[in-house]
Amino acid sequence: GFPGSGRRVGWQGIQTGNLYRQLGSFEKLNLDCVIRCMANDGVVYDQPVQRSTEEIMNLYYMADFEQENLPFGMTFNGNVGIRGVWTKVHGEGNMTLNITRILTPESPDGTVAATVDTTTFRQNVSRTETRTDWLPSYNLNLWIIPDQLVARYYTAKTVARPQLSRMLPAGTCTIDERIQTNTDDDDSNSCSGTIGNPGLLPNTARNRSLGLEWYPNRDTTFGLTWQKQHVLIGSPQNIQGRGRLFSGTGQIDPVTGDSIDNLLFDYPSYSDGPGFERTGWEFSAKTAFTFLPGLLRYTGADYNTSTLSSSAQERPTLDPITGDIMRPQNESAYYDNISLWDDDGRTNARVSYPSRGEVFTFITNAGENRNPREYNSSIAGNAP
Repeated sequence: GFPGSGRRVGWQGIQTGNLYRQLGSFEKLNLDCVIRCMANDGVVYDQPVQRSTEEIMNLYYMADFEQENLPFGMTFNGNVGIRGVWTKVHGEGNMTLNITRILTPESPDGTVAATVDTTTFRQNVSRTETRTDWLPSYNLNLWIIPDQLVARYYTAKTVARPQLSRMLPAGTCTIDERIQTNTDDDDSNSCSGTIGNPGLLPNTARNRSLGLEWYPNRDTTFGLTWQKQHVLIGSPQNIQGRGRLFSGTGQIDPVTGDSIDNLLFDYPSYSDGPGFERTGWEFSAKTAFTFLPGLLRYTGADYNTSTLSSSAQERPTLDPITGDIMRPQNESAYYDNISLWDDDGRTNARVSYPSRGEVFTFITNAGENRNPREYNSSIAGNAP
């Protein structure tokens, strides 16, 4: 949302069911075998579906304070607040099981290959996740020179929830009768696509900033701010998992009726990203050219420059040639922006020139897997 708006602003998506009902077209649609359909075995099944809903309730309390007449004429003010966020997310997706059975075994001398038959089963899966977060925030201002020089301190906890598509346990897995998976040393069945991880935690961070602002006159301001972001839980990252994917689910093999809880699977999935710290400095200057004649007195200029650096992550990406630790993906060492603007109350125009330092995206891997973490793992010998 926009600063100070007090509400979430942005595109929230279309609730198609409600849209059709409001348009009066829902009752005219032929939904035969769209939502539910009778299969060849005479049983009515839900059709494959993918949908999600998200409910968020916020409770926010903030208290302002101000203390004047401090030594040297200083003033101390600010606010403290806390936000409670209750979230309920429900998602539905589709899971596919391919069952490969041996019809005739391979001949003892290996000259005749085994013949197999694969049967495909699909079923919808759903996931409901509820969570409560308490997010405190503090804004403190010490006016060293009233209305001219102020020191500001800010700290707050923030969360950003992972996409539901990364949490929904949906995908395609194959159970192959030719593979015996009773121990961790055996071969594993496999899953294609990326199987969501219902246990993903939200991206969580604690932000702090300490700044000094100077207002030499009513038209001009200068500011210098130090910022620090301590990421406790990073964004979800791709992993290659191996384990008993269906353990505890009660899922059975639709062909044999046996439980598949103990079967091993190799499957791509997601895990919580590692935490790290990011620090930076920002200098900003703004002025209005009110001293200029004519229409030029309605113009002005803004400028800001900032630096950014991050601590080494749990598995940093290394340059395979020099061994240097690469910067985090898509992060520049500096950012600059300069703007000229005009605002006379009737016309509002702005011309801006932004620039940033070079960024690291990935290390090419001969057209294969371009995930820099996985590429580095193969170079450094670390487990992905």
